[in-house]
Amino acid sequence: MCNEAVKYQANISFKYGEDKSKSANAKSVISILASGVKCGEEITLIADGSDEEEALKAVAASFKKSLEENN
Repeated sequence: MCNEAVKYQANISFKYGEDKSKSANAKSVISILASGVKCGEEITLIADGSDEEEALKAVAASFKKSLEENN
């Protein structure tokens, strides 16, 4: 996810937790790891910037592909 996110100008993050009150920077490996999101937990991707739509599509596809490869 991080490798794909850094390709875009938009700020990309994700919300997680039971009430989606926590967030992490999708461009930071440390932030992603520190989130502690576990398999099966739902996240919400958020992007803000000039290429946000393209970034969301690409990051979501990358994330989905990595999950499929790890199952």
